[in-house]
Amino acid sequence: MSNKDVRGQGLLTIFDEVKQNMKKFELCQNEKEGLQQLQDYISVLNNSSILAVTDGEGFIVDVNDTFCKISQYSREELIGKKHNVLKSGYHDKAFYKNLWETIMSGVVWEGEIKNRRKDGSHYWVKTVIFPFIDDNGKPYKFISARTDITMGKEYEQELREQMKTDFKHIVRELHNLVFKVEEIKGKYVITLFDGQLAEVWDRKNDIINKAPGDVFSAETSETMVNYIAQVFQTGENISFEIVERKRYFHITLSPVLISGNIESVVGSASDLTELKQSELKIMHMAYHNHITDLPNRVRLIEDLKREMEHVNKTEANLGIILIDLDRFKHINDTAGHLVGDVVIIEVGKRISKISLFDLVGEVKLYHLGGDEFVLMIKGFREIDVNRVISRLYTALSQPFAYKDVDFYLTLSVGVGLYDPSQSIEAEEELLKQADLALLKAKDEGRNSCQLYTPQMNEDLIKKIEIESDIRKALEREEFVLYFQPQMDLFSNQMIGVEALIRWLHPTKGLISPAEFIPVAEETGLIIPIGEWVLNRACKHINEWKSLGINNVKMSVNIATSHFKRRDFSENVLQILSHANIDGDLIELEINESSLLENTAETTLTLEKLRKHNIRISIDDFGTGYSSLGYLKSFPITTLKIDQSFIRDLMSNEKDRAIVSTIINLAKNLKLEVVAEGVETEDALNFLKNEQCDVMQGYYYSKPLPAEQFINFVS
Repeated sequence: MSNKDVRGQGLLTIFDEVKQNMKKFELCQNEKEGLQQLQDYISVLNNSSILAVTDGEGFIVDVNDTFCKISQYSREELIGKKHNVLKSGYHDKAFYKNLWETIMSGVVWEGEIKNRRKDGSHYWVKTVIFPFIDDNGKPYKFISARTDITMGKEYEQELREQMKTDFKHIVRELHNLVFKVEEIKGKYVITLFDGQLAEVWDRKNDIINKAPGDVFSAETSETMVNYIAQVFQTGENISFEIVERKRYFHITLSPVLISGNIESVVGSASDLTELKQSELKIMHMAYHNHITDLPNRVRLIEDLKREMEHVNKTEANLGIILIDLDRFKHINDTAGHLVGDVVIIEVGKRISKISLFDLVGEVKLYHLGGDEFVLMIKGFREIDVNRVISRLYTALSQPFAYKDVDFYLTLSVGVGLYDPSQSIEAEEELLKQADLALLKAKDEGRNSCQLYTPQMNEDLIKKIEIESDIRKALEREEFVLYFQPQMDLFSNQMIGVEALIRWLHPTKGLISPAEFIPVAEETGLIIPIGEWVLNRACKHINEWKSLGINNVKMSVNIATSHFKRRDFSENVLQILSHANIDGDLIELEINESSLLENTAETTLTLEKLRKHNIRISIDDFGTGYSSLGYLKSFPITTLKIDQSFIRDLMSNEKDRAIVSTIINLAKNLKLEVVAEGVETEDALNFLKNEQCDVMQGYYYSKPLPAEQFINFVS
C-alpha cells in the first residue's frame, strides 16, 4: 500500500486492509506471526479505545463503535461533522485554539476534554491527537485516541464537596486510586490511599502516614513530590503520567482549600496501560513506514535536528546518504505493487544488515517512502564515505528473487555532508542537498553516486531561471527556426531541410538548444515547444510556396516525451490540416528510445502518420543500445547516421566500417539513409561511393535563418 493510498482512508478501513493483505501474501512463518501480532494489536486498539479519524480541515472521517457508544451518536451522524457537535461549553475558545494550533504544527496534543453526549449529559475523556504529515510537511489527517476518565473526574468533584464526610466507602468502590497528601512538620505525608487501584501496591494499610518515597519508586517519588510542592505553592490543578510496576497511570493533583488556605492535596490515579499501549502503537505508525517498518521522513527530520545540535557542540561529522532505486517503477508496472512491496522490504533488510561500524560511529536507516531510503551516518572520515557506498552497492547487486523471477536493481545515490560553518539553518536543507546530489547522479545516467557541491544549487537556480525564461519566450515569440539544407548525393540537388530551433533572448542574445532543450524536456515544456516548431515549420513551407520554392521536405525533431503522448498523431495531423500542408512534405525525426516502450501504441501512432504520407526518420542512428528488431516492425522510412561517426570518418577505420554497415543495412531494408555532420570533400566522396542517399553539414551549408535560406535557394 502506498502513502497516497493511506491518505485517502480512515483508520478502520486501514485495519480491514491489513487483514485482507494477510490473506493475499504468501509469507514465511516469521512474517505471518508478525502480521498476526499486528492484527492483535489493532484489535486491542479498536476495542479498548475511543478512536476517531479527522481530515486536515477538522471534519470527522471515521469513528469506531466505542466512540459511538460513549457519545450516543451513530457513525452516520458523526461522519462529515466537526467535533463541535460534542462541545460541552466547559472549555473556552483559547483551549480549542491551542489544541488546533498544536496539531496543525505537526505536534501531538494530549489533554483532558469534557464532552456532551447526544442526550445532553457530560463525560470526560483523556485525549491524545496524532497528526499525520504529508511530504510537504503539512498535516493531512488526525487520529485521536481517548479513554473515558469520567468516573475519576466526577469523583474529584465529589471529593472536594464531601471532604468533611465519611467518603472512604465510596472511594473503595471506584476503579481509580485516590490519595491525599498533607504537609506535616515540613514533610509530605500520605493520609489517604484507597480505591481499587490501591491493590496494585499490595499494602495499602501500611501506606498511611508514609512519605511518597516510601511508597512509590524513586523516579516516581521525585516527580510526585515536585508536583505536590507546585500545587501547594500555586493552588492550581496539575495532571501528569507515571510508570509504576510496568503499568501506566494518569495522575491529577488538586488543592483542598479551607478558609482560603491550601490544607492538603488530593490525587486521583487512572490506569492508562491499555490506552498507553494503543498510543505507542499509533505513535509507531506515525513515525515508521507501513511497508518496511523502518523510521520514516518525520522521524528523520526530528533525528537530524537533534543530531545537528549535538554536532555543533562536539564537531563530529554528520551526513546523509539518499538512495533511490533506478527504474523501480518498472517492477510495479510489470509485476504489480505487491511484488514491488516484497522487493522494497528485502532492500530494507539488506541495507540494515550492512556492517559499517568500522567506517562510521553511528548509522541509522530510514525509508522515506516509495523507493527512497536514507542512511544517516555520524562520526566518520570523509574518505570512508565512498567505502560505505561501495558496500551499499555490493549488498544490492545480487538479484531479488520472487517466486521464479529475478529482479536486478541499480542505485542512484546522493550524499550531503553537514558543515556547521555553512550556517545551514534547517535539517530540511541537508536533505535538500542530498536530493540535489541525487538528481545530479540521475542526470549522469543513473547507477552512480554524487556528493553535494554548492555548484549543484547554482545549477538548480539556473535551471529554474531558464524554465521561467522559456515560458516567457513562448509567450513573447522569442524562438526562431534555422534551416540546414539536405542534398541528394546523386542529383546534387537540395531536396529538403532540417528545422532547428534557436532562441533569440532579448538580453542574452542567441541561446543554443544545448542550454535550454534539456531543461524543457525535464519540465515538460518540450511539448509546447515541439508544437510551436511544427506550426512554424508549416508556416514557412507555405511562405516558400508563395516564393516558388516547392517540394522542399521539412524534417522536424520530435522529443521522446512528445512522441509518447496519446494524442501525438492526432495533434500532428490537425496542425498539417490547419496549415493545408501535404504529409509528404514533413519528416519526423524520432530517437530510438522513443520507439521501445509500449510497442503496440507506437505501431498504431506510426501507422496513422504513414497513412498521410508523413515520413519517419530514426535520428542519431547507431548511438542507441536497442535491438534492431524494431526496423522490421515499425513503418520507418529513413535512417539518419549520427554525426559522431562522420566527424572522424576519414581518419578512423572503425567509423568508416560502421557507416558502411549502416548504409548497407538501410539499402537492404529499402530505407533512405541520411548522413549528418559532413564537413569535408573526402567524407562526401566516401559517402557517395558507399551509395549514401542524402547528406547535410557545413560542407554544403550551415543552419541558416529564414531570410538567408531563401537567398541560399535563390
